[in-house]
Amino acid sequence: MGVTMKTIKDLGPIDHEHLKRLKSLKDDEIDCSEIPPLTPEQLSQSRSAKVPSYTVHIAPDVYKWYRSHSSNYEESINAALRREMAYA
Repeated sequence: MGVTMKTIKDLGPIDHEHLKRLKSLKDDEIDCSEIPPLTPEQLSQSRSAKVPSYTVHIAPDVYKWYRSHSSNYEESINAALRREMAYA
């Protein structure tokens, strides 16, 4: 069984109201009953999306503050940087 790749152009006209409804659904509200499970062959061919990471130097006091205020401090730092980007 081969994998068929599709692009956004293959979708045809976009129903924006339908997309809004889909985006508002919670995961447990989505009916996935018609989606067949992946075969072992498909799973063996799958690739995980690799997000590039970079090394930056953060002042020790900033690092310690984030570590002490969040168990998920890397996401907190990224969120703070994104907020700064929004105001730039």
